[in-house]
Amino acid sequence: MKIPILIISLLISFQLYSFASDSLYNSACRHYENNEYSEALKIMNGLVKKNPENGEYIIRRGLCAIKEGNNDRGLKDYYKALSLGLVISNKESSGAVAGADKTVFLNIHEASDFAKVLLSEGTKAFTHKKNDIAVKYFSHSVQLMKMNPDAYNGLGFISFAKGNNEKAIKYFDSSIAYTPGIAYSFLGRGIVYLKSGNLRKALNDFNHAISINPRYFNAYIEAGKVYNMLNKQDSSVWIYNRAMKYFPENSELYSLRGSSFFRMRKFDKAIKDFDKSISIDSLNKIAYNGRGTTYLQKGDKKSARKDFEEALEIDKNFAEAYMGIAMVYYLEGKKAKACKQWNRAMELGLNDAADMLEKHCKSDKKKKKANLNSI
Repeated sequence: MKIPILIISLLISFQLYSFASDSLYNSACRHYENNEYSEALKIMNGLVKKNPENGEYIIRRGLCAIKEGNNDRGLKDYYKALSLGLVISNKESSGAVAGADKTVFLNIHEASDFAKVLLSEGTKAFTHKKNDIAVKYFSHSVQLMKMNPDAYNGLGFISFAKGNNEKAIKYFDSSIAYTPGIAYSFLGRGIVYLKSGNLRKALNDFNHAISINPRYFNAYIEAGKVYNMLNKQDSSVWIYNRAMKYFPENSELYSLRGSSFFRMRKFDKAIKDFDKSISIDSLNKIAYNGRGTTYLQKGDKKSARKDFEEALEIDKNFAEAYMGIAMVYYLEGKKAKACKQWNRAMELGLNDAADMLEKHCKSDKKKKKANLNSI
C-alpha cells in the first residue's frame, strides 16, 4: 500500500507544481499585456530558473527583456529557444512546422519586436563587414516579419558582394514585392542589374527610385552613369539638371555634367561646369582632371598641365592625372617623360596606360635592340 500512496503523492505534487507554474506564467502574461514589463520579467526570470529547458518560457522572457530595453538578453533568449528545438513563428503562418517538437506562435507585435532586434544586429554586423553573421540575423528577421525591406535589402547587398547577382536580385524582388514604395530597394536592384550588364533594367530601377524619392542623390548619379554608358549624353545632362534642382551646390554633380558636356564636345560648357565644381570643392580631384583633359582637347597644354598637377597635389596616387600629364609631355615631344608618367599610371592599375606604354615606349626599345643586333 505504501507504493501507491507514494505515487499518488508524487502525482499530486507534480500537479500542484504544474498548476503553480501555469498560474505564474498566466500572471506574467497579464502583466505583459498591461505593459507592466518589469513585473512580467521578474516572474519569467523565476520560471526560467526553475525550468531552464522550457523554450516557451525562455522566448517569453526574451520578449519581456526587449520591452525593458535589454535587446542583448532578448536576442540570447531567442537563440537559446531555437537551440532547444523550439520553432518560433508568427500567427500568419499556416500551422506547426513538420518535425518540430514545439512551435510557439507570436502575435504580429511580438514577432515584430524580435524581428527589429534581429534586423538591428544584422545591420551592425553588415556595417562591420561581418557578412556571415549579418546573413543569420537578416534571415531570421524576415522569417518573423515578411514586410521587412531593410533585411531583404541587406541580404541582397551581401549576395551582391559575394558575386551571386541572381540571388541578390531575388532578395531585392522580395523587398519590392512586400514594400514597393522603398526607393532604396530599386537602387539596390538597379546596381545589381548594372553590374550584370543589363543597362535597360538598371536604368528603369534608378528612374523608379527617383520617382519615389525625387531627392535621392545616389539614384541620380547611377542613372547618369547608365545614360553615359548608353552614349546618351543629352539624357545624362537632363538627369543631372533634375538633380541640381535639389542639390544646387553639389560639386560632384557639376563635375559629372561637365564630363557629359566633354563627351558631347561642348568644351566651353564643360570647362564652365568644372570651374563651378572646383569653386564649390577645391579638393575635387575629378574636376581638376576633367578640366585638364578638356584644356588638352582645346590645345591649351599649359592649363592642362596645371590642372593635372593640382589633381596630384590632392592625391599622389591618382592614376588618371599621371595619364593626363603623360599626354601633355607626349604632345610636347618629350616622349621619355611621357613614358615615365604612363609607367606610373600603369603601376597604379590603369590599363589604358599599359596600352600607351606598349604602343609608344616599348616599341622604341624593340627598335633600338633590333638596330644593335644588326650592327
